[in-house]
Amino acid sequence: MTAPTLPMNLIPAPNLIAALPEFPTLRESLAFQTIGLIVVFIALCSIWVLLEIIGLYFRRNGNQTAATPTPAKAPSDGTADPATIILVAAAVHASLGAGHRVHAITPAASSADESGKR
Repeated sequence: MTAPTLPMNLIPAPNLIAALPEFPTLRESLAFQTIGLIVVFIALCSIWVLLEIIGLYFRRNGNQTAATPTPAKAPSDGTADPATIILVAAAVHASLGAGHRVHAITPAASSADESGKR
């Protein structure tokens, strides 16, 4: 009794499938799988090397173009600007629901000197 086979016009790459006989021995199966595993590792290693090269390029050129963000200054009178109040109220409503209210918004200290004054 023979195993069913597909017609050759339905097989996309008959040469690749022809590399392994219809009933391979254990040694042939292991050799086929080992070669496949080596091909996969070579592909993964080449992708890794390519990403390392791209990362090296960005590490060398990234420091020159990256701008350091400056922290926003809090008002000196201790009040928050209206946009901040609206955003905090919307965040509280979205996360906790309509039954909660914001009672006070106090700006955080922007430096170590100001945090020691409290």
